[in-house]
Amino acid sequence: MQGAYAKITAVLAVLIAVLAINGYLAYRYYDRLDNDQAASISTTTSETTAAQTLAERTDGAVFVHRAAPQNIIDNSTYIDHPLTTGNPDAVLLVTQVRDPGSDAVDNARPIGVWYDANRGGEWAIFNQDLAPMPEGATFNVVVSEEPSEASGAAGGVDGSVFVHRAAPDNTVEGSTYVDHPLVDEDPDAVLSVTPNWNPGGGGGIYDNHPVGVRYDADRTEWAIFNQDLAPMPEGAAFNVLVSEEPSEDFGAVGVEGAVFAHRAAPGKTVEGSTRRARIRTAGTTTAVCCST
Repeated sequence: MQGAYAKITAVLAVLIAVLAINGYLAYRYYDRLDNDQAASISTTTSETTAAQTLAERTDGAVFVHRAAPQNIIDNSTYIDHPLTTGNPDAVLLVTQVRDPGSDAVDNARPIGVWYDANRGGEWAIFNQDLAPMPEGATFNVVVSEEPSEASGAAGGVDGSVFVHRAAPDNTVEGSTYVDHPLVDEDPDAVLSVTPNWNPGGGGGIYDNHPVGVRYDADRTEWAIFNQDLAPMPEGAAFNVLVSEEPSEDFGAVGVEGAVFAHRAAPGKTVEGSTRRARIRTAGTTTAVCCST
C-alpha cells in the first residue's frame, strides 16, 4: 500500500513539474510576443511621424517616386501628385536614387522630365536615350507649382525656381549660360538642375547627355553644360533651383533643408559613388537628397 502511494506521489510531482515548466515557457513566449509587437508599433509610429514631418515641412513638395508597372510606359514613369497633375507650369527637380542594400533598381542613364497633356496632364520622368524605364527605378522629386516671378519667391520651395532655355545668345559649345540676379557674379551660389523636355507642354528638345553646372570666372556667370562635352542643342530647357549660398549650419535653407556643395574625395568615394556625410543626411533613411 505504501509502495503504491509513493508511486502516485512521484507521478504527481512529475506532472506538477511539467505544468510549471510549460507555464514558464508560455509566459516567456507571450512576454516576448508583446515586446516584439510593441517594438513593431514603435517603429511604424516613428516612420509615420518622420514622413508626416517631412510632408508638413515641405507642404508636400518633396517626395520619392518609384517606377512601377502601373505608371510605366516605354521610357517614362508617370507621376501622380496633386502639385503636378494638370499643371504644365510645375517645375520638377529630380535625382535618381540607388541606396546600397535597397531594392531600388539602377537606371544609369541621362534623365529628364516632360509634361504629357494626352495622359490627363501628368508629368513623367523619362530616359533621354529612349531606353525602357526599369521597374523599381527610384527618384527623389522636388516640386514647385510654378516658376518664380520674382527672385527668392517660388511655390512650394524657398529660393528661386525658373526654367532656362539654351539659345544662340547664351550658348557656347557644350554650355548654356544662366543670366539671373541670384547667380550672376556669385561663385558660391548652389544650383540644382533637371532637363525639361517641354516646359508648359507641347513639343520638346532632347539632350541625351549627363549635365552639370559650373561657374565661369571669366564671364562671372554660371553655366549648365554637357559633361561629355557634346554641343548643347538649341532649345534645350532646364528646370533650375537656386540657393544664394550654402547653409553654414546645415539648417533650413533652399528646399527646407541643408544646401551644400559636395566634393568627391578618396575617403568618400566607392567605385562610381561618393558618400555625403552631413549632419542632416548621415544615418537618416528618410532624408530626400536632390543633386546635379
